[in-house]
Amino acid sequence: MQLTKNLEQNMAAINEALRDCGDVVQREFRVGGNGKLVMLYADNFVDLEAIRESILETVMLDYQNGKREGILQSLLEEAIAISEVRKITTVAEICDAVFWGDTVLLMDGNEFALQATTKKFPNRGVSKAETEVVVQGPKDAFMEVMAFNIVLTRRRIRDPKLKLKRKKAGNRTKTDIALMYMEDLVRPE
Repeated sequence: MQLTKNLEQNMAAINEALRDCGDVVQREFRVGGNGKLVMLYADNFVDLEAIRESILETVMLDYQNGKREGILQSLLEEAIAISEVRKITTVAEICDAVFWGDTVLLMDGNEFALQATTKKFPNRGVSKAETEVVVQGPKDAFMEVMAFNIVLTRRRIRDPKLKLKRKKAGNRTKTDIALMYMEDLVRPE
């Protein structure tokens, strides 16, 4: 679907495409009297410091300096201090960008979104699988930290149909659990 100038309509389509993707973070900010800015990114995929310094501070500075319209365009042309920023115009491009590790900005009154490169993958190297060796393909192995395993899976499968539901198990341990499945392949029962 093509983006429209109506942010609510755009977000409804995006939320439907990303339904049950528990690792996607959606933050909404007020800019100006009625203006809204929505930021989307995949949890643990991005450099939060880069988002804060290069995107949020710039948006807030523009707002404080009296700029109320054309904020996304000015971010694209002159403001964001990130090497790669580009316009995207479809929900599919937004989903791809989020699962690629980029941050997406949408704003009311714009028929486009901004995709800013903010990737930052987990810093511990993934070890080779020792017990289940494969002849072809990646030699990645899961590790103790669930967030890293989610990122590792998302790096291989960048499809919004890969769903993630987070839960806690155990009365005492309250262990974090992530249920990941392909929506169009799994039997709901």
